[in-house]
Amino acid sequence: MPKIVTVGSKVILQIEGRKEEYVLVYPEETDPLSGKISIESPIGSCLLGQCENSTVEVKLPDERKVKCKVIKVR
Repeated sequence: MPKIVTVGSKVILQIEGRKEEYVLVYPEETDPLSGKISIESPIGSCLLGQCENSTVEVKLPDERKVKCKVIKVR
């Protein structure tokens, strides 16, 4: 059974050639310095419901679009 990204998931992503690790949290728990991003953020909202090895395109606040590949969900 594939692992699905939900609130509380620790997600390892590949974004533009570099690996990044985030934990998806509710907005009131957000702490970007410790890697906790809101499920309402551009990246967080695109990741919800995705599974390992999926790729999503995220539109950032500055209108750029980046591709994020889900490497691992814990």
